[in-house]
Amino acid sequence: WNRVWCCYEVWVSIVKMRGKSYKYDMYTTLEDLAVGITDGCAERDLLEEYPLDEKQKRQSRFPVKICERALSIRLQDAKSTNDMDRRCILNSIIGYGPRRLKEVPPKEHSRYEELNDLLSGIVASSTWRDALEGGLD
Repeated sequence: WNRVWCCYEVWVSIVKMRGKSYKYDMYTTLEDLAVGITDGCAERDLLEEYPLDEKQKRQSRFPVKICERALSIRLQDAKSTNDMDRRCILNSIIGYGPRRLKEVPPKEHSRYEELNDLLSGIVASSTWRDALEGGLD
């Protein structure tokens, strides 16, 4: 989540589309295996007798390093190759209209913190069981 476009996708998924039966899922690869954290059960989980156990087993393989980064994320510090993209995205997140999108965004804003907290909460709630069982702090 160090690229501003990724942050924009997070914002659209978990804030802008909130309440519209839109799901936010995170996937990565671990060797040749796709592993992810999903909002609800994945279709594959539903094929099993105990879908929630299957979900937990699938999510337990999600890399700890990615989870740790998500728990300390600061989306307002995200980078972009094009500074104008960064400005427009951060200003969209704080609610600026089209006339203000190109302004220099504030360094801190309550909407950034809301998004940081939401993303951290999603990761924490999806991985807490594995962290406890693995002895992680």
